[in-house]
Amino acid sequence: MKKKVKKAFVREEAERKVKLLQVEEKAKDRQRQHEFKKAKLAFEQEMERSELTSQQRQEEKRERHRIKLKKYEKQIQSRK
Repeated sequence: MKKKVKKAFVREEAERKVKLLQVEEKAKDRQRQHEFKKAKLAFEQEMERSELTSQQRQEEKRERHRIKLKKYEKQIQSRK
């Protein structure tokens, strides 16, 4: 009788450990997914900022070009 009780206790203890490990693994997985989402969001935001900065630089470059072109056109007009 004692052997059966001991085996049952050992089996229950093993099942509890397995369930505990499964719960811990699920918690770790959720944490990894959360960290991944945070990193992905940060990356996307950085890409968006980079793209906006690039667009702004292009606009500034175009504006400088327009100003130079207007100056050049004025010089040509003044020579005529």
